[in-house]
Amino acid sequence: SGRYEVEQRYSTFVEITSRPVFPRLCMTRLARILREIAPTEHWGANRFVDSGPLLRIDLPGERTLNKAERYGHPFERPIFASRIPQTHFVAAV
Repeated sequence: SGRYEVEQRYSTFVEITSRPVFPRLCMTRLARILREIAPTEHWGANRFVDSGPLLRIDLPGERTLNKAERYGHPFERPIFASRIPQTHFVAAV
């Protein structure tokens, strides 16, 4: 149905005095929920203490993204298709 990836930007990790930042959420629970919705998909998430955590599908048997790839621009990394309809994905997120 679509290609989805949720990223928590680095700016949510550092303390900024010029503007407030929202607290980070742990996306591992959301990854478990998405795996329940689409059991054949390998949803995973980095811990919220990572400088640039992503929630995304990783293909089984493939290597996971390294830190530079996770921190880079989304067009520089593969984003795999999901069977979850967009309305269901948005509702879950």
